[in-house]
Amino acid sequence: MTYLVLKETGFSKTSVLGMGLTLDCARLANLISEELNVNVKNIEPCIIGSHGEKMVPLSRYTKVKGAFLDKQLKPERINEIFERTVQRGAKIVSLLGSGSAYFAPAATICELVAAIWRNEKRVLPVSIYLDGQYGLKDLCIGLPCILGKDGVEKVIELELNKEERAALLESAESIKKQISVLSTLL
Repeated sequence: MTYLVLKETGFSKTSVLGMGLTLDCARLANLISEELNVNVKNIEPCIIGSHGEKMVPLSRYTKVKGAFLDKQLKPERINEIFERTVQRGAKIVSLLGSGSAYFAPAATICELVAAIWRNEKRVLPVSIYLDGQYGLKDLCIGLPCILGKDGVEKVIELELNKEERAALLESAESIKKQISVLSTLL
């Protein structure tokens, strides 16, 4: 959706952004908080890619009280938490019975607007148009970005290992397919 809004409006690529993985990061932080019995404010989750099954959680960039998650939990447990994060959105919708979640997405949008309005220079994982970052072009995907008064001020390029890079490329391909389908509706 972010890509289509950008293309249809002609607005600046730094001023059109989607909530990306901000909500998923909040869900991940909540699960880690429960697992390690620490305040959620002490957790800096890191997820890149698309929302849903193709999201790419990065344990080696996720921090708990300044220490990396992969140094605090076994890989099997981290994978279980990541899987629960992926399933959490669908679980919430199923508990609602009909419709879709609205409160958490609305709160997330308020968080993004506040970061821009207040020029917070805050790092958040938003969906942003890429023009070569991570070797990707002509799509919008969730990545950590610095948000300030002009919208996205910088896309943060994390150093990815081979496995993480492959997962990001797979996520990007799924987004390109969605863009192709949605483009036929316009």
